[in-house]
Amino acid sequence: MKKLTLTVILFIWAFALNAQTGFDFANLIIQAEKNPTIRIEAENLAISKGLPCEIYIKDAAYITAIASDNGRVIYSVITDFHNPYNGGRCSYYEDIARSFDLSKARITYGNGTVDNTGEKLNISKRKSLSKLYLLPCSTISRRSVFAFDFNTGDLVDTAFIPYSGPTILQTPRKVLQLSRTRVIVADQVADVVQLFDTSGAYLQVFAPAGGLNNAILDNIRDMEFRANGNLLVTNQGTQGNSYNTVQQFDHNGNFLNTFATEYINSPYNLLLRTNDILLGNSSGTTNIGRYNISTGAFLGDYIASTLNFPQQMINIAGGRVGVCEFSGGLSGLRIYDSAGVIKDTFKVVTGLRGVCKLPGGNYLVSNSTGVYEIDDTTGAVVRTLVSGLGFGCFSVFDPNMITGYEETVNEIPGEYRLYENYPNPFNPSTTIKFSMPEAGNVTLTVYNALGKEIKVLFSGIKREGVHEITFNAGNLPSGVYFYRIKAGDFSDIKKMVLLK
Repeated sequence: MKKLTLTVILFIWAFALNAQTGFDFANLIIQAEKNPTIRIEAENLAISKGLPCEIYIKDAAYITAIASDNGRVIYSVITDFHNPYNGGRCSYYEDIARSFDLSKARITYGNGTVDNTGEKLNISKRKSLSKLYLLPCSTISRRSVFAFDFNTGDLVDTAFIPYSGPTILQTPRKVLQLSRTRVIVADQVADVVQLFDTSGAYLQVFAPAGGLNNAILDNIRDMEFRANGNLLVTNQGTQGNSYNTVQQFDHNGNFLNTFATEYINSPYNLLLRTNDILLGNSSGTTNIGRYNISTGAFLGDYIASTLNFPQQMINIAGGRVGVCEFSGGLSGLRIYDSAGVIKDTFKVVTGLRGVCKLPGGNYLVSNSTGVYEIDDTTGAVVRTLVSGLGFGCFSVFDPNMITGYEETVNEIPGEYRLYENYPNPFNPSTTIKFSMPEAGNVTLTVYNALGKEIKVLFSGIKREGVHEITFNAGNLPSGVYFYRIKAGDFSDIKKMVLLK
């Protein structure tokens, strides 16, 4: 009997060893945060083995492929959504399958998602022309940019910018508004700033102008516009002069120069204040440094050696600064005065990446498990807006933004309308414009003079507003062509002429 018992114990011990990874959860989370290619490689390995990339069990666990070890997928297992480090562990899939009831999970594989949670996001109706908070989601099951009402914090859109392909929105970190009809997104893995219109359509690489250039941008995190319109981008870099820098671009994405280099060690988020710029580092002894707002010269430490991995920072009334702390024992939202003296710490929701302050006073915060509204006095969770998805940093979108740049005003039209293309005749490209008084499905198709379909320019959902789509006929012969729109019960067709 004793021998049998010992055999059983040894078997259980051996099985437990096989299920445990031996990797430190907190350290692996930090390394994947700094270099998300680690996570993407793990996702690709899971896909190749037919394993899940992501598992979400409502109120129980959020599990993601985060690294690999000798051909095995390592998963991060988070069971405390408010405090990911509390009980967080690394496991192999066999341990996860044994520990959780996956029949009630949302499971994402390489070929799609199976959702048995029965959970639906609470999405409020968006008010026309209202300001928004934009927040990018980098989770494999929902790579997109979410939108929240600026005044209430309510979730109003899960695809302000939708996922549009494997090379777009790989790991979106931050969104900035360029004009009324254009936004840019810092993509950490793609190593570029991407340009989109406000219908959600991807347009092109914005910075560096001309496309990917790792000698300029490599492993980017945050970006902010200076008062003169120049764009600053924090850059980890691995090559030459781009290593540990803040790079500067003009308003068209053209590289200007390296703005800052001193006391930078794995840079993350920027904050522009009246008289200086704050820059947070995920490594080194200068947690947050101060830089000259015009020249980028280092002015001194704002915070040194008391923070663990600061991420998004915001200005608060009275010259105070709110700082998201991603890791460490005091992880959470920390409040400092203008000189960097700590005034308060909210530790209910931890592992923070993003923060914004609602007009009513409370904060919205984001981490690797969701988006939460917290009380501005106690830090207590007021409500959970999104659970089981990982997010980046908040930014403001104002549909009434006034700029000195030529743009299409995205006012809500009163009717469906298909406009005459411009130019017409054209060679080889022309712009087709149409308006929609409400969001809905729309299809825009080009036909030749015989009525044969040539190309579907767009088929999908568009928001209310005025939209423009470019038709390139470089591979077509000269002649008469027609373009037709179908949106709800509305349909119209117009003629255009290609002259080569």
